[in-house]
Amino acid sequence: MLIQVGCLEPRSHPPAGLGAQSPGSLSSPGCTTDLHMLDSRIQQRMSPTSSFHP
Repeated sequence: MLIQVGCLEPRSHPPAGLGAQSPGSLSSPGCTTDLHMLDSRIQQRMSPTSSFHP
């Protein structure tokens, strides 16, 4: 639970900080994939309905 909250907080902030430091990083497909994977994992844990997905 504690790890989840820690992951959620930084996940929302980095975009702005990273964009200011290196905007190219955000455009990177790897970064997008990581964000998508994190989003899916977090949503799956937070939303019980996501458990129905295969």
